[in-house]
Amino acid sequence: MSTYASRYLGKTCTAQDVEDAVVEFYALFDNVVKSYRPGGPSFWHYMVHVCFRNYCVREGERLRRRMGRESSLDAEGAEVRYSIQMIDQSVDGSPSRVAQSTAFAEDLAAFLNGQSLPEQQKRVFVLRYLEDMPYDRIAEEVGSPVGSVKGWLNRATSAARAYLSARGWSEWQMGN
Repeated sequence: MSTYASRYLGKTCTAQDVEDAVVEFYALFDNVVKSYRPGGPSFWHYMVHVCFRNYCVREGERLRRRMGRESSLDAEGAEVRYSIQMIDQSVDGSPSRVAQSTAFAEDLAAFLNGQSLPEQQKRVFVLRYLEDMPYDRIAEEVGSPVGSVKGWLNRATSAARAYLSARGWSEWQMGN
């Protein structure tokens, strides 16, 4: 199965990614058995070349997206440009709320793309608020103690509040 996993996951996968995919697929084996319909391809062919392939292709895409985010945040010497898309999950979906969310996202992206915030603070801000990562994972990601991460995040959050307040956003609007 490892050979198929490495083929289906793509060239950017690691040995750990291959192992994880094989283990996870066997955990989903009951679903494969339930979805198999006799009269088509053999069970082995269906399991490996249909179900496992589909699982690995989806997992490979997820891994490449994750690597793209990580590499764009870790790029040295290259200017990182942030673009934010807000998804309105409100019940009404009113046009004014959508416009307000879009304007807020544009102002937040302008803040992150500005030169006023040190890169380390930008990075932890993005990981915490845009990637929804917990403090310990951020600390692991940036290779610094949790206390340093919290300090950088506090300074970045204060700077973001000041920037957005100067642009007319209230505390209530920033929290929603």
